[in-house]
Amino acid sequence: MTDNKNVPLFSPLTLRGITFANRLWVSPMCQYSSPLDGVARAWHQVHIGSFATGGAGLTMMEATGVVAVVAPEKPALLGLISMMAPIIVGGNTCVILGSATMPLSAVTFAEVLNSSDVPSGVVNILTGFRKELLTQFASHMDINAIAYG
Repeated sequence: MTDNKNVPLFSPLTLRGITFANRLWVSPMCQYSSPLDGVARAWHQVHIGSFATGGAGLTMMEATGVVAVVAPEKPALLGLISMMAPIIVGGNTCVILGSATMPLSAVTFAEVLNSSDVPSGVVNILTGFRKELLTQFASHMDINAIAYG
């Protein structure tokens, strides 16, 4: 049996001066059961609090929103999918800038998404030169986060 102290998952993590007890993070579950005022109620405190008291290093109450993804150049398709999947599973939408050198994989994947059960508008794929599009990603007022691969 492995000692939990030696496993990186259970070791502390410091980001920008904030230290988390471990690397177990609970993603947002989009539990929108509040009245129209959007204030968290007792139900939210019990539900989310159970994760916090259960030992998770970080518990997020809600999704980020729109996440811009700069997919890696290689591997083009696997890199794009591995960056996109956790974002949409967390309840977010994403705008993906596919590989500039191998854009066909991104375009083909967009066709697959079009015929799938993923709701339209959840995944948006762009192709083009990074030099031209990164400034737009960084300055667009509707983008809440950027994931760079």
